[in-house]
Amino acid sequence: MSRRLALVELLPGSVRQQVRAGKIAAHVAMKYLVRMAAAWRDASPAVRERILAAPDLFLKVLAAGGAIRLRLELITGSGHGPDHRDARRPP
Repeated sequence: MSRRLALVELLPGSVRQQVRAGKIAAHVAMKYLVRMAAAWRDASPAVRERILAAPDLFLKVLAAGGAIRLRLELITGSGHGPDHRDARRPP
């Protein structure tokens, strides 16, 4: 799902209105709030309680996951294009 489409489909109307009004940056909404909304939608009641108790921890885990994926792409060369290849491997 594209991030822009996710803004419309996953975020509540009140949040979308704040994005339109410029109170929440669109980049922040697409990068963090859409992910949180998707996790909330798919979460069990126990996971929702944990997200509510520590939303900052949830965002840190998301960021760590992205960093791990990037490292794996760089190591394995599974990125999108020649710049993502492992420098140790010949082309």
